[in-house]
Amino acid sequence: MDSKTIVERTLQQQLHIKQVLLDELTQTAPNQPIYERFGGNVFLPTSRPLAINTCEHQINELKSSIDKGKNATGQPNGRQTRSSVNDQDNPKCKF
Repeated sequence: MDSKTIVERTLQQQLHIKQVLLDELTQTAPNQPIYERFGGNVFLPTSRPLAINTCEHQINELKSSIDKGKNATGQPNGRQTRSSVNDQDNPKCKF
């Protein structure tokens, strides 16, 4: 497996995590608090609309990066299973 394949899989995993996060943000009760992670175990409250907007923006950036990677290699990589995504920690997941 070359480094481009690894990077693309990592991007796909991050995209999947962000999509799940967006689903959670839009389906949870409106009065449930949302917290933004500032590193380590430090969390501060944030607004739901800001969290949703940030998540949507990050999803669009990840999709763009994945598309650029596919265009550079000329071929899409294989599909991932849900278990392979759940086994990974995502340091970039902010919320």
